[in-house]
Amino acid sequence: MYYGEIMSELIFLEPKWLFGLIVLPVAWLFWRFKRQASQGPVAAHLSQTPTKGAKNTWSILLWLSAWVVAILALASPSWQHTTRPNFNSDQNRVLVMDMSQSMYAQDIAPSRLKQARYKALDLLPQWKEGNTALIAYAGDAYLLSPLTSDSQTLANLIQNLSPDIMPYQGSRLTSALVLAKAQLEKAGAAKGDIIVISDDIDDQELQAALKLVANSAIRVSILGVGTPNGSPIPLPNGSLLTSSTGQVVVAKSDFNNMAALAQKTGGYFAPIQFSNQDVVEIAAATQANSEMHQAKANNTQQSEVRENGGYWLLPLLLLAGLGLFRRGFVWMALVLSLPLTQIPNAHASAFLTADQQGKSLFDQGQYKAAAEQFSNPQWKGSAAYKAGEYEQAATLFAQSDSAESLYNLGNALAQNGQYDDALEAYQKALAKNPNLKQAKTNREIVEKAKQQQQQQQQQQQQQQQQQQQQQQQQQQQ
Repeated sequence: MYYGEIMSELIFLEPKWLFGLIVLPVAWLFWRFKRQASQGPVAAHLSQTPTKGAKNTWSILLWLSAWVVAILALASPSWQHTTRPNFNSDQNRVLVMDMSQSMYAQDIAPSRLKQARYKALDLLPQWKEGNTALIAYAGDAYLLSPLTSDSQTLANLIQNLSPDIMPYQGSRLTSALVLAKAQLEKAGAAKGDIIVISDDIDDQELQAALKLVANSAIRVSILGVGTPNGSPIPLPNGSLLTSSTGQVVVAKSDFNNMAALAQKTGGYFAPIQFSNQDVVEIAAATQANSEMHQAKANNTQQSEVRENGGYWLLPLLLLAGLGLFRRGFVWMALVLSLPLTQIPNAHASAFLTADQQGKSLFDQGQYKAAAEQFSNPQWKGSAAYKAGEYEQAATLFAQSDSAESLYNLGNALAQNGQYDDALEAYQKALAKNPNLKQAKTNREIVEKAKQQQQQQQQQQQQQQQQQQQQQQQQQQQ
């Protein structure tokens, strides 16, 4: 390639590094000012020996050269194109995990929750191609990670999942399927797999789920957790979950509905096993046909990408460093060259998300700190409620109009003494979900509290009136 062609094709892939060249005129002005100040009234030809002046000049030139070369290398100059095949895998899948309180049941050891985590973590390395999204659901569903190929980030999220972090309880699978379907459609995937790890699907959720994925190429595969006989549900505080009547709740798994949903959507159902066979079967069922992918690979389109020519400047940088072979100079030059190994894009190490950090603080009982850390408004509201910040919690819960959010809003308002507003919130929650028993129970409690408050106010008014009458009588006497 000729010089003219190179210059016409030259661009910088990371042009922000070129701002580093601004240092050059600043350094020159500083050096000139320092040189003039050091000379003072002494004549220039007497201020330093010729040998020393030449050495200083060469040293400065080498430093400037090393700086310019390093900046240009970091800016990633590119003057060549290369063609690469576009292997567009359509293996998009969404992993959906049930985080309802029934997952605390221990009819399988050590518990349904821990087994669900183990199986989810075992599934990730089985999916060697494509992208995976992660959703958790209970009373509502939350997208924890969009479609990604970063299995390590997904694993970190899965390890921190538990029912106690969910803003409100329930088992609304359809809300999770809506999110999962939206993720697949957003990726432009005509088809995809939704893998559900759950311990129960009731009849109403089954019908709603079938209606949701009807006339689509989405397959729902299910890994069933638990046993048909079930067991009580031990809560983190050591007590057993009870119903509104005070009876111990026994969580039973309905595998029939799970199998029906998988079968009617073209997916696969497997009950949880202590061996890894269930994971292998689910992974195999959700892998796209290998022959189809090979055919696509043979017919992939080629796209042009820019080559990073910054590496060609590395020898020049090292040569400049050799010229600076004085105390520490070479090491400084090598330090300047180190970022060159970081020019290719790479995923940074996975750190805890804000919600994960919030959950950790929540588990430690640091509710106020957790409320500041959470990014999800509902989780932030739950932490604020636990911290006694009822006004803040009410503001956060009011951001959603779901039945569960309105129920939580009613609780926060009631704790803040706003009984009328609380009753209104409970009423709205029941209008959206008439089966929300907790809202009915708390509405009755708040109504009684309001009556007591009114009675107390009446008594206080009567006492004030009596005191006023007594004062008037004393004045008349």
